[in-house]
Amino acid sequence: MDCPGVAQAAAIAAQHPKWQERPLLLVVPSRNVMPTREAVMETLRAKLARWQLPDDVVFVDALPLTATGKIDKKALRARFGDHLMTNITSEETRREDARR
Repeated sequence: MDCPGVAQAAAIAAQHPKWQERPLLLVVPSRNVMPTREAVMETLRAKLARWQLPDDVVFVDALPLTATGKIDKKALRARFGDHLMTNITSEETRREDARR
């Protein structure tokens, strides 16, 4: 990922209340610069179709690795797989409240 301040990133499929699964991006910031969610999303908007964009960006200290040094997506799904179920629901509620 070519975004200033991003040392590592991984996308996983997270459960979604409406679409079953949607992308969730996990980002390890670099030591010198802490990127914002908006900066990461702006970088992705320039490269991906709208439907491919992650529903959320979560900043983490490190990504778990397997014994062979690859990113352990099973561990990430176990930890963050339901992230969108709680956070998207509250975000949708806020949007609905704002419309009223």
